[in-house]
Parts: sequence; C-alpha cells; structure tokens
Amino acid sequence: MALLPKNWWKSGGKMIEPAKRFVLDAYAILVYIQDEKEASTIEDILRLCAQKRVQAFMSTINLGEVYYKTLRGFDRDTAEKVMASLRQLPMEIVHPDEEMVWSAARIKAEHTISYADCFTVALAIDKRASIITGDPDFKRVKSLIRIEWL
Repeated sequence: MALLPKNWWKSGGKMIEPAKRFVLDAYAILVYIQDEKEASTIEDILRLCAQKRVQAFMSTINLGEVYYKTLRGFDRDTAEKVMASLRQLPMEIVHPDEEMVWSAARIKAEHTISYADCFTVALAIDKRASIITGDPDFKRVKSLIRIEWL
C-alpha cells in the first residue's frame, strides 16, 4: 500500500505533509475516476484523509462539473453512480455560503478563470489549503493560493 505518490523522489523529494489541507478541483477528481496516470496522487491523499492525517475538500460547484462532464460523456445512470461513489470518499463536500459566493465573484472580477474554478480558489483560501489540479487555467491565480500540480 503506497502512502506517497509514485516516483516522488524524482521531483526533488516532494511529499505529502502530515496535517495538510487540500482542495480537489474537478480536474483532480476526473483524473481519479478515470484512473489516469496521476490518479495515484489522489488515491494517496484520500488514503491519508481516511487515516485523518490530511484533510481534503471539494465544493459542490466543482462536484457539479464532474457530474455534467460525466453526463456528457456517458449517461445519467453512470453519472449518478459516479456521484454516489464520490460521496463515499473521505473528503468534505462544502456547500458554498453567501460569503464564499462573494469571494468567488471577487476572484472572477479580477482573474480570467471560470466561475467554477473561482469557487475552488475561494474554498482553498477559506480552508488555508493547497489546490490539487492539472488544469493550466489555475496558473492565472497562482499568486493567490498554493497549487500542487498533477
């Protein structure tokens, strides 16, 4: 059972630190559910979450992205099964409140990223967490929050 991302030593020894917080965006979850090569990093984070060594969060807005992309690629039954599976993962699904909506709106007003991605950034700021993603659009907000790239 691997507790660290594969080949972490090849990238200068970057490791997942104990008691760390992560926000997973739709990209990260899609990598995970499609079992792409970077999925092992998400698996390791989720395993550490189950062990209460780290915390992971995802906004319902970003979960909605995963849902509509699954609907487009497959069908409603598949999308519902994927959502049911994701709800079982050891991550906290955060429902944006009014303050998070205003925070995401301010981010959108100042940066050219999607409104859904603004919720990822707002959640990461609120939770003092790193964003886990491979979506290059997040390069536009790297001055706001720490990003760990898949």
